[in-house]
Amino acid sequence: MQCLACSPSCLECYDGSACKSCYLNSTRPYLQGLQCLSTCTDGYYTINSSSSFSNSSYSCLECGQHCLTCINSSHCLQCSGAFLLKGVCSSSCPSTYYPSLANTCEMCLSPCLVCYDGANCLSCMSSYNLYLTHCLPQCPPDTWTVTSPNICNSTCLSPYFKLSDNRTCSPSCPYYHSTSR
Repeated sequence: MQCLACSPSCLECYDGSACKSCYLNSTRPYLQGLQCLSTCTDGYYTINSSSSFSNSSYSCLECGQHCLTCINSSHCLQCSGAFLLKGVCSSSCPSTYYPSLANTCEMCLSPCLVCYDGANCLSCMSSYNLYLTHCLPQCPPDTWTVTSPNICNSTCLSPYFKLSDNRTCSPSCPYYHSTSR
């Protein structure tokens, strides 16, 4: 049996080119897979790994799925093809968040409950009314309030009835039935 020398950057190796550990003080101290590299590549993070030799190397471990850069396997800093929320990459943002241009999930500003960016709401918290893309405590004077969900409309659409006393639209007519809606 013949003893083969490791490649110059390998401290220990399985064969001549498959590294088991790297020289710490070399230009390639990071072990990723079976190679010694000058730095970990995208999608990997660095840990200090011990070796049977005193001159130990660093290991490159894989970040989580869709994670481009990370601190460790459970805390991502930047995602690829996904959105970052609290250190985790996700294919979409939860309903109270919106996807930003930086591929992060940003929380909707109160009183928005659901939004499509930082300034435009799709729905509001229960005590607010949606008018165009804004949440207001009351509908403007020239609009009607449609309840469930609370929306300000220019008129009451079918099947709602106009209640003139408080400018709301109701699914039922508590008084008498009129043909104009």
